Amino acid sequence: MSDVPQELGSPSLDRRPLPAEIVRLFWDISSGALNLHRHERLLARRVLNEGSWWACCWLRAEIGDDRIRRHLETARGRGFERRSLRLWQVLLGIPKNEVDGWLAEPERRLWDQRTS
Repeated sequence: MSDVPQELGSPSLDRRPLPAEIVRLFWDISSGALNLHRHERLLARRVLNEGSWWACCWLRAEIGDDRIRRHLETARGRGFERRSLRLWQVLLGIPKNEVDGWLAEPERRLWDQRTS
């Protein structure tokens, strides 16, 4: 829990169940195994890429825009859909040239071509 502020890593918060709208995004993982603060990066990636607007608003309320932005910046957009990155670029005020740089990285081509 090195990234998690102490107050977010409290046992009471760790035991809160995730909303059904979030759990259904993780069809491949047992819902009992998921924990918002222990699996924050995984949850953020899946919710931002595949979640409804409600799910994205829930994530923003739970971890805040600064942490979401940090996840995007740390990953340099890796693991995030191109269209999702552009949306969050605008919503979080990430400079366009920064996201352009992430999308231009050679290894990004593999991610973008995986379904074409």
